[in-house]
Amino acid sequence: MDIINKIFKNDFMDIFHNYNDPYSNNRYYHFLKNSIVTKFIYSYSSENKILLDAGAGRGPYTFCAINKFKKIYCFEYDEKELNQAKKNIGTNNNIEYKKVDLTNIPLETESVDTIICSEVLEHIPDYNKALDELYRVLKKNGIMLISIPNSFSLFYFFVKIKYRNLFKKSKKNLTNNEWEFLRHLEFPFYKTEKIIKKHHLKIINRHGVNILPINYSLRKVLIKKSPSLFIFYNYLNISLANFFPYFCSFYFIEVKK
Repeated sequence: MDIINKIFKNDFMDIFHNYNDPYSNNRYYHFLKNSIVTKFIYSYSSENKILLDAGAGRGPYTFCAINKFKKIYCFEYDEKELNQAKKNIGTNNNIEYKKVDLTNIPLETESVDTIICSEVLEHIPDYNKALDELYRVLKKNGIMLISIPNSFSLFYFFVKIKYRNLFKKSKKNLTNNEWEFLRHLEFPFYKTEKIIKKHHLKIINRHGVNILPINYSLRKVLIKKSPSLFIFYNYLNISLANFFPYFCSFYFIEVKK
């Protein structure tokens, strides 16, 4: 029994991310995050509105938004990821796919109603310029959902211990992958909120994802040997995350222009 699909009913996610492992940490985290984004889409969707999926990756959130908006811009900088998104979603008249650097968005000022920018800004060296651009293209009173990994969390506390030797390396000696990895550890929730407010965006809601991290082996044992216990763990993980978003691994903020 695939307990994660039973809980989340998001089996399409496996096609988008090619996990090849039902017990993968990323699989569980992606399903959790997709639940937050899906609720956001349903809350702010309209046949008269335009959505920008900024840093769309392989396109799961664009897929969730199909037929819920007048137009969807599926923008992604990584061409390989963008091509995979096109393959995953297929041709749709109201979706525009484009390779885009978010520090220079090819859209008119105040041209989109809603933006999703999930797990993207930490990958951009000049994230402030990217936020300036997102602010520019968002209409007045428009809504944006931003998520950035939260280093002020139990999950990243253990990550910092596990990879403590990496911190000793000089920045100039870091590989691209190491630089990308360490960027996830630079954004405690309070820094993220300070950055958001600096760009004149009003925080209207917060959502946490994954407050009770467990490692791959334990999750696999729970799912295989005691699905009911895993269901309880998942319920507890989601419930506590709703009350204590500041302590979650992934920190979602709804903001308004």
